[in-house]
Amino acid sequence: MKTRVTWSLLLGVWLGVAAFAAEDGTVKAPENPPIEGTWAPTFEDNFDGEGLDATKWKVGQHWAGINGGAQPHAANMAVEKGMLVFTWDKKKEPFTFGDKTTSYGTGEVTTYKRFHQAFGYIETRMKYDVQRGLWPAVWTMPVLRATDKPNDMKWAYLKFDLAKAEKPAAKALLKLKVKAAPASFWFDVHRCFDDAWTQAAITWKTKPNFDAIYLAQVKTKAAPGSWVEADVTSFVNTQIAGDKKASFMVADMLQSCKAVSFFSSEADEADRPRLVLDGAEVLASEDAVVSGAKPDENFGAEKELPIFDSYGYIVSTFEKGMEIDILEVLGIWGPAKVSHALHWNGYEKQHKSTGQQVTVEGADLNKWTTVSLYWEEGKVEFYINGKMTWSYANERVCSAPSYLLLSGQTGGWDKNGDNFAANLDPNLPKKMYFDYVKMWSGKKKESAPLPEKEK
Repeated sequence: MKTRVTWSLLLGVWLGVAAFAAEDGTVKAPENPPIEGTWAPTFEDNFDGEGLDATKWKVGQHWAGINGGAQPHAANMAVEKGMLVFTWDKKKEPFTFGDKTTSYGTGEVTTYKRFHQAFGYIETRMKYDVQRGLWPAVWTMPVLRATDKPNDMKWAYLKFDLAKAEKPAAKALLKLKVKAAPASFWFDVHRCFDDAWTQAAITWKTKPNFDAIYLAQVKTKAAPGSWVEADVTSFVNTQIAGDKKASFMVADMLQSCKAVSFFSSEADEADRPRLVLDGAEVLASEDAVVSGAKPDENFGAEKELPIFDSYGYIVSTFEKGMEIDILEVLGIWGPAKVSHALHWNGYEKQHKSTGQQVTVEGADLNKWTTVSLYWEEGKVEFYINGKMTWSYANERVCSAPSYLLLSGQTGGWDKNGDNFAANLDPNLPKKMYFDYVKMWSGKKKESAPLPEKEK
């Protein structure tokens, strides 16, 4: 009897822990989709790393700002406890993301230029704090064709030795001196996951991975010969308490198509990159540029750090392209109503669309919800918690490789964005969570036809 009670207690504890873990976002992506077919995994992220994997994701859409009244902000995106977490909030001061300025922060990430796929099965497990004014979405956009220089990207890497820093800094600024630049430009600063790279050996192929969630985004009109700076205090302090090294990646992740260059550590000492820790300067110990156009070449000995990123692909809903809204939800609808939609032929006079709004029995978007798309040539099917909620068959269905977007938008239609500040502000902050994302190539098994006597 004692043994039975003990095992019952242990089982109860284990089940409680398992339930808590599942609610806390530690469910792993399944091996296969829930519908029978021939599947091969192509993409998976369980958000178990120390940050957002930049080989899989970038912040924002393929360029500039996002839809709705809020914009991505570094403080509103995080990888925590096996989840990607977006936070909606209102800042004390307006901020600019790309070409849009707002006071409302949110998150959006995409696989643009990282991963594209046509056909197969896409699934994510997500939930959000249902609230009028919020407009979460899981969707895809098509890449019709590459341009002549799809890898015309240059990123700069910098490393600093913090051995002499004995205590955390009240403020740590990364400072770069502009060598050449247009009248205005922007760039992002990211933290690297790895300090093992060397200036003499780093190439595009061997570059270290970095957190896709930027430390700082700088928009400036700094002229050549001027200094630009980015606040990197939090990251530098973690490194001071850690291995005493700090590595950064600097790039134009929003593809302004503007060539910018900074002086490198090979330039005159007065022009070299530096960290300023409470007024004390630490010069870069190593730096280099990597080039997507020359993936095997090392540029560690150059006197400048050029950065550049152009539109590498044509994103369009014309021809074979189509926007596929796997899930759109408006907070004003409550927790069980969802929308699926397709858009093609642009967004102006030639725009065409179709879709379906569905109230899903038993669904509660405040709780973990599985959102899925099955996609084959001429057909798409949408699933919520394993139940098909809409299907559409037509030869115009997108056949172009597409990238995935996870969006914490605000506003939308159906009066969701009306009286925005009055309806949303008192209820902020709110959260959106993603437990995993997984994609497969393949095709589902077709049902066998019924025997004649059963038809």
